[in-house]
Amino acid sequence: MKYARNNPLNIRYSEVNQWLGQTGERNGFCVFSEEKYGWRAAFILLRNYYKKGFRTISQIINRFAPSSENPTSNYIQFVCDKLQQLGYEAYGVEFKDSQMDLCNDMVLIDLMMVMSMFESGRKCQSDQIRSQLKDFGR
Repeated sequence: MKYARNNPLNIRYSEVNQWLGQTGERNGFCVFSEEKYGWRAAFILLRNYYKKGFRTISQIINRFAPSSENPTSNYIQFVCDKLQQLGYEAYGVEFKDSQMDLCNDMVLIDLMMVMSMFESGRKCQSDQIRSQLKDFGR
């Protein structure tokens, strides 16, 4: 099963972002020539959120999927549940308010994996994402 538009996280199209491998837009979402470019764009986008101070799951998902167009609270809960199933833990705070170290590629890829599950309903594994990113030095 392929991701619609080769865009696993359903990244919105913006004239400002001319992603590598982007071939256009459809229904307001980026279209990529290959799935690996969609994963690369997601990796860069989420890493940039982290650099701009979005550190918790709640902050990241609220930025990525605003409630004006998404069931954001359901999205946050889904991501929290899936990450906890992978063994992530929070200490002294609610899981949704725990800091995610998105400078760590493994953590970022796990987050991308569960976000893509919410966005597409498709299950994938983090090693599948890593293999898609290997052409980009990740």
